[in-house]
Amino acid sequence: MDEPTSRATYKLQACLIQGLGKEIAVNLAEHIVAFGTKAVLELRQMPGLKAETSIPEPSISSHIVSNLKAQLGLDAKAEVSYERILRSFDVEGSDLVGKFGGLRADIAIFDGKQPSGIVEIKIVDEGRGLGGVNRDWEKTRSLQGYMKARGVPALPCYVGALVCDLENRTTDMAIEALAQQLGLNPSAIEVDVGQKALSLAWSWVFVCATVQD
Repeated sequence: MDEPTSRATYKLQACLIQGLGKEIAVNLAEHIVAFGTKAVLELRQMPGLKAETSIPEPSISSHIVSNLKAQLGLDAKAEVSYERILRSFDVEGSDLVGKFGGLRADIAIFDGKQPSGIVEIKIVDEGRGLGGVNRDWEKTRSLQGYMKARGVPALPCYVGALVCDLENRTTDMAIEALAQQLGLNPSAIEVDVGQKALSLAWSWVFVCATVQD
């Protein structure tokens, strides 16, 4: 494993996540960055892979799901539709399908038949920039708002991302730009240990932010 290039000390308050019929006090964002980093380090060993940014986002999500199950005992599932999530709470609306019919959560954590939290996963690199994270952020905020407007407590939502060095911008600078774009203090973003890329020419780090409802 490559030597870490930096360590951030950003922390989030522990949140309450329900899973498998029990309540577990856990800093989920902290686990998302740890499991996300682990996923990238393992997946980049795939034959023919030249860069971590070539790893499919669904593959990262699947690895995180496996670790949420194995390490935390949570009932985590990949690729769960927003429509299914809303209907599990008996949330209905004439515009439900139009607004959410084609949207999916990369990861949903279930307590019985209902989710108790969702996670979106993105890659931030030179080509994709920060736009994908912002879109997922707004997508989850829209879901939270739709639930609250119908008297249902909003689900805890998280956006995890593999953040790479960008042109003239280090990972630390990219995280600061991301926080500014999302309207957060950088200290509200959980950050794991930085890693050198396969090419050794740049660095990356896995981060996670809690969506503010």
